[in-house]
Amino acid sequence: MKCKRFALLLSVLVLSASVALTLRSGKVVPAEDYNVKLEAAQIMQRCMDQVKVYKQELGLPIHEEDWFRTGMIGDRFTGITPIWLLWWFNC
Repeated sequence: MKCKRFALLLSVLVLSASVALTLRSGKVVPAEDYNVKLEAAQIMQRCMDQVKVYKQELGLPIHEEDWFRTGMIGDRFTGITPIWLLWWFNC
């Protein structure tokens, strides 16, 4: 029993030291195309906001499964859902 406790304590200490060393030795390196990615994310956010506004103007409710209330989630299956997809989900 003492041996198991010692092994567990040693394992915890080694793991803690490894995590501490990893956190101390790491450094943040910005992506070369950070500004491009940031601009793309901002454009996408504006587009999603416009879709939400448009759906609200049409009186379309936000789907209950849209947890973040984005307006981007709709019904699982509609009249344009492909037949193979209905078969795949056994509907």
